[in-house]
Formats: sequence, structure tokens, C-alpha cells
Amino acid sequence: MALFDAHVDIAVPGLDAVKLPRMARVRQKMAGDEVRDIAGEIGRGVDALSIDGRPLDLRDKSIAVTAGSRGIADYAKLLHAIVSKLKDRGARPFIFPAMGSHGGGTAEGQRELLERYGVSEATMGVPVRSSMETVEIGKLPNGTKVYCDKFAWEADGIVLFNRVKPHTDFKGEWESGLLKMCAIGAGKHEGATSMHRAGFVRFHEQIPEVGKFFLEKTKVLFGVTSVENGYEHVMRVDVIPPAEIVERERELLVLARKSMARLPFDDIDILAVDELGKNISGSGMDPNVIGRPGMREITFPGTPHIGCIALLGLSEPTHGSAVGIGAADITTRRTVEEIDLAPTYINHVTSGAILGASIPLVAKDDEEAMRIALYSVPFREGGERIVHIRNTLLLEEFEVSENMLPEIRARAELTVIGEPRPMDFAGGRLARV
Repeated sequence: MALFDAHVDIAVPGLDAVKLPRMARVRQKMAGDEVRDIAGEIGRGVDALSIDGRPLDLRDKSIAVTAGSRGIADYAKLLHAIVSKLKDRGARPFIFPAMGSHGGGTAEGQRELLERYGVSEATMGVPVRSSMETVEIGKLPNGTKVYCDKFAWEADGIVLFNRVKPHTDFKGEWESGLLKMCAIGAGKHEGATSMHRAGFVRFHEQIPEVGKFFLEKTKVLFGVTSVENGYEHVMRVDVIPPAEIVERERELLVLARKSMARLPFDDIDILAVDELGKNISGSGMDPNVIGRPGMREITFPGTPHIGCIALLGLSEPTHGSAVGIGAADITTRRTVEEIDLAPTYINHVTSGAILGASIPLVAKDDEEAMRIALYSVPFREGGERIVHIRNTLLLEEFEVSENMLPEIRARAELTVIGEPRPMDFAGGRLARV
């Protein structure tokens, strides 16, 4: 069922006369280190672990391995390397979905979410035990309850796995990583709800507090982290003993923040985004790139000022989840009709960031969306600055309006790779980056 009247006509005088500029493709040079042998890095890291000088004994032990909801680079390859190494050392590993409200907040939905990332019993060669049942393992002094997935709690040991990266809704010394996996992911929906009730404004305190408590109360054997470069490739893999997780993760976040892809401009009038999705960012469009978090009272330094964001679609892997769509100013009818409200609303209600689910102004198609954007932003002498990207994760190549080319040609890290050409609309849809 459509969410709005099918015959909406934005008959603004002069809208059809808005001149769309020519666009040119640009390539950006970013941090490019890459791990070539993921399985080898993980294997050597696990072999180096010890307790009191003795190698870690994993024989015949049931080991729970976390699997989160984010679209991590080489996700299936990293997880397969972890469980394969555990099996080589004689353990009986299994994977459990370590996520809060994702997958519709159901056991089957979370299993299906992992399958979309290539993580299943068939591909991993180990059981995937999905349940929403948890165990309350204690409380912080402030009353915050801490939970653990029941399967993981009953196992002989837990291996934490997560990418370390800047978070989309708060800033601190620890953001997305192993401590967040302890505090929220491993605690399932109850853990996520408990954390989010404190609000994102306290996450910079709550994440390390709950994470440390989880490490003290559970049988975490070690953690595995990945850090990605600007091209969405794994640039570093670490196997970390429990006692070193807190400090090592803080150091890795500094590296991750320095290495992530960004928009290389301070001021953009219009940002056209081809797709939003949970596979791209926990907020659909990464606020570390666009500077617009779901919780509007938080600011993201080092991001460009953007006058108007035109969102032109949802990614296929997001399966209708439009989490973060409220960060856009304009979208299209096609985008809105693809939205599955259930997962979108569950995620926003759980996190408390309900403004992020607000639907922007709806244009009939991409061409009308771009005309409305140009009509609505303040006039700029020499032409408005327009940037067109695929999504906030893939920023190696993008398009810019022709008037930005002199600036780009003067910068060593940017290369113009195509002649300016008119915006290409086929049936009202803008050709994707």
C-alpha cells in the first residue's frame, strides 16, 4: 500500500526551468593498506595466545562466536577463518547472531540476516544457534542491567568478533568494536534496550562500563577485530587477549578514524546519494561522512556542511529497512514504496532515535528530486556545488558539478577521470555512480 497519494503534483512555478549542471567523475586516493592473508593472520594470532605461559587449551570446548548485523568487509571470510582455526585446535565452535533489534528482533529474522552476508551453517561448517533468549549477568552501580545470549553464556568460552570503526550516533574513546559487541550485540534485544534507555548522550560512558563488566563476568577467550581502509578492504586484523581488549581497541579506533573514507570537501550545496542501507551503515548513511546523526543534538566535527541531501534509493541488501532516512531532505516515490516499516521502526524505537525514521519530502522521481534540491538551496555565484555518490561507504569515485573542477584539479589526492556530461536520467532515474 502506498504511503502517500499517488497523484501528488509538486507544481511549483519555475521548477521545470531549473537548469541541471553537467557532472564529471572524480577518483579519490585514500588509505590503501590491505591484509592479503586473513586466515593466516587469525591463525597466527590464535596460536600466540597463552595462559600463564601455556598455549590456550581449546580441545573439546564449546565456543560461541559473535556475528553482528553490520556489512563488514570480508565478513564471511573473517568468520570462516575464526571458526576453522577453532576447529583446528580441537574446539567445537558455533556462531550466534549478536545483535539487538536487527532482523525484526526475531531469532529467525536474525538467522536470515546472517545468511544475506554469506554466514550460514552450510558456508561456515558449524552450527548457527539463533535465539532471543538471554541471561541477566548483573547490574552496574547505576542500575543498568547487563545481558548475555543464553547459548553463549552456557558455552565453555566466547570469542568476540567485530570491526572497529567510528560509531554513527556518539563519540568517545570506544565506539563500534568489541566493547560495543559485549554491551549490546551479545545481549540481544534486551541488552540493546537496556543500553539505549540511557540515551546516546551517555553511550561514551556506558559502552566501556558495560563492556568491562561483560569481560569480567563471562568466559571471553579472546577477541578478533578488523579495521577497514578507505576502499572498504580489511587493512588490519588483530587477535586480542581479554586483558588487552580495552586498551587495544582504543588504539585501533584512532587508526580506523584516520583511515575511513570521507567526502573531501568542506562545503556542499547538494549531496545526491544513490542508496541508503543497513549494509552500508548502522544509520543507513554514515553520519561520519554526511555529518548528520540520528540524534540531532550530537555534532560530528570534521564533516562537510551540506545544504540538502537527496536520497534516491535503498540498497538491495537492506531489504526495505530504511533506518536513517530522516537524515535526507528529499527522496523519491520509488524509495518510499520500497520501505518496510516494521524493521525500520523497530530499530528506531529500540535506539530512541525516532527522528531518523521521518520520511523526507517525496518527489515523483530522481529528476524532480534534483530540480527541487536546486530550487531550494541558496543561490551561489558561479553555480551550486553538487556531489553525487553511490553511498557513504564507497567513496573512491563520485561525480561533481562542472563548476568544482578547477578546485579538484589543484588537489593531488583527487583526479578527474571523465569529461563533464549532462545528468543522465532514464525514465526519471539518475544513472548510478
